[in-house]
Amino acid sequence: MNKQVTILVFFICRLFLSTVEYSCSCQPFAAGTVMDTIRVRSDRKESYALYLPPGYTARSQWPVIYFFEPGGRGSLPLHLYEDLATEHGFILISSNNCRNGAFEVMEPIAGRLFEDTRTRFSIDTAHIYFAGFSGGSKLAFRLAQKNPVISAVIGCGASYPVAGLTKNNIRFIYSGIVGTSDMNYYSMHQNKNILDSLGFPYYLICFEGSHRWPPAPVFNEALWWTMIRDNLKGRENFSELFSLMSMAIDSALEEKNYYSANLRAMEMKKIFANTAYEIPADSILKRINRDPLFALQIKKLNRIAKEEASFQHEIVNAFVALSNSQYTQADTVHTPSWWESQHKRCCRLISGKDPEKQKLGKRMDGLIVAFFYEQGAGYMSEHDYKRSVMVYDILVIFRPESWYGYLQLSGCYKAMDQPQKAERYLEIARKKGFSDDNKL
Repeated sequence: MNKQVTILVFFICRLFLSTVEYSCSCQPFAAGTVMDTIRVRSDRKESYALYLPPGYTARSQWPVIYFFEPGGRGSLPLHLYEDLATEHGFILISSNNCRNGAFEVMEPIAGRLFEDTRTRFSIDTAHIYFAGFSGGSKLAFRLAQKNPVISAVIGCGASYPVAGLTKNNIRFIYSGIVGTSDMNYYSMHQNKNILDSLGFPYYLICFEGSHRWPPAPVFNEALWWTMIRDNLKGRENFSELFSLMSMAIDSALEEKNYYSANLRAMEMKKIFANTAYEIPADSILKRINRDPLFALQIKKLNRIAKEEASFQHEIVNAFVALSNSQYTQADTVHTPSWWESQHKRCCRLISGKDPEKQKLGKRMDGLIVAFFYEQGAGYMSEHDYKRSVMVYDILVIFRPESWYGYLQLSGCYKAMDQPQKAERYLEIARKKGFSDDNKL
């Protein structure tokens, strides 16, 4: 175990296995409002957003959700879910410094966050939840996997790879949420299949949407499921979860999303087994499975899944070829015209009349753009500006309306001592809406 991971485990063990302390601070912590910036005392360059539920007092212990936001926008998930924290009595904490990036960089930041909050707030050590979105979802899983004191993880918009894990490797309650147009939609379903084969209880919730934090009602459904499994809510609260899941199923059926409705109904049958809700849950599942439209949709989704798998295979091979390129454009995979054809392919799917094909197009478009964002950032960090230019030239094909790609091209050409090109791309970025010169 390397030194940074050792420090992280030490901090988390001190946070969750010791007696909860509370230290007075000169800074007031107002309950019932999101505070954007609370400085970490051991490193004033780091901070976190905080929400204390109304009625918070150090004389009681409170369950907590730590959020991991991929852009380091700590207050974003807190504003989304503060009403849920008020309803359920949760402390919400979200780092402004943990973001998409190398785990070995993010883990010590998380350790300092945990150490700071341990001594400031009265946390119920029996109910510690992590929630993350995109890369933050993967970080939340990784941190929880290393620390048996974490009760649950709610992973949104991405899954940590679980292939090769055993049931004993995951000691916490785990649920996932993904939009039907999210580029990680199928990878999260693949993870669900693996977890199901291990006999691990995993609840995957799908909502109509793209790659983003889920709407509050959807997150609330995952949170209720987690609290029931974690015994934070007792059997007397089963009616609330049953009602939430039933309404979500009705909504999915109205949208003719039989697959999503069936996923929820199957989970209802599991979680309400041997309760008063077992027969109603079974009745809902049978009603969905008897509907001939359900079978038709499953066949259609299977066809689309095969089409998407083929498309992904083609794009992934192109990614590999592009990554291995020695700055030449001899291979058609490397030319902007080839990537323009893939952009048009996505656009045709998105603008078509078939809703499921539209989602396929959005997922593939998102997958390609995410690759170029990540690959470009990686090359820039390595000062490999020639490769960066190759990547950002393609990114602006897929996101011509955004200033980001043009700004990165400007920076690349400036670093390569080509001031005229740098100025030209900077001017395009400004026309696209760029105005923050601090980012230059």
